[in-house]
Amino acid sequence: MLALARQHDSTPAPSAEPPLTGAAVSTVYYAMPRFAASQPDLFAPAPAPATQGPPARSPLDELNELLAQLRVADRSPWPDLPAAMAAEYRVLGLARLAGNEGARLATAILDETERLFAAAEQEAAQAAGLRRPV
Repeated sequence: MLALARQHDSTPAPSAEPPLTGAAVSTVYYAMPRFAASQPDLFAPAPAPATQGPPARSPLDELNELLAQLRVADRSPWPDLPAAMAAEYRVLGLARLAGNEGARLATAILDETERLFAAAEQEAAQAAGLRRPV
């Protein structure tokens, strides 16, 4: 069986050198640099972290300002629902930073947001000629 396989194996062995085409080909080998220019040294001391300054305003100030805007508004200040959801997530994040007072303000802000959404739904229902039960 092995002899039969050798008879039918007529594929030439791969050559170690590339075939020459046309003029003679010369190969130049360059030494690869040990480190790329942008590669940091893995064993170098870590650079000092960039210091971030304090936030421009305190979270309580931002929450109080937003609550004041929502209390006087008769329409939602956000153009659509995704923008309102993003604002709610921001409110919740600020509330976490502000502690118990922030949680109280966030609850009031979310209540005001619900009031504005309900008013918008009622307005849309009236525009469509439907009456919403109270």
